[in-house]
Amino acid sequence: KYVWAAVNRGKPMIDVFDIDSGAVIGSFNTCNGPENLEYHALRDEVWVRCSEVVEGVGETTNLDVLSASNPSGDIQMDVLLQERALEEGVSSDGYTVIDNSLGDVGYITDSALNHLFKLDLSQKNIISTIEEFSDSNGLDVAVYSPVNKHIYV
Repeated sequence: KYVWAAVNRGKPMIDVFDIDSGAVIGSFNTCNGPENLEYHALRDEVWVRCSEVVEGVGETTNLDVLSASNPSGDIQMDVLLQERALEEGVSSDGYTVIDNSLGDVGYITDSALNHLFKLDLSQKNIISTIEEFSDSNGLDVAVYSPVNKHIYV
């Protein structure tokens, strides 16, 4: 029904287009440095992975969420992957793993941190970390297979 696109033309936005006509339905504020979008059909949400944290500019979070049926509605998010992000303006490159088959749980990586963050999609926060990647300097790419329900990092 819609096409969602993350854009950063001086101000981080999510543009929504009608899939049939290509007309712009709307543009909505999001967190800084929007990179990846994930759609969760059962929750009717679009999740946005952002890399930049700039105090006073955009949302101060590495993850944002929009209602797919009402994208203008504001949903509070406070997911900072690095505690010093606000003080030092640290960026956080990485990926999200959000899929219907995972239910209300998602995962997020950070290229500078060697663990996987487990997210509670209902509470909109980090509930635990998986620290089994001690040989790595950080986790960047993560891919999920709904067939075997494995996450590959």
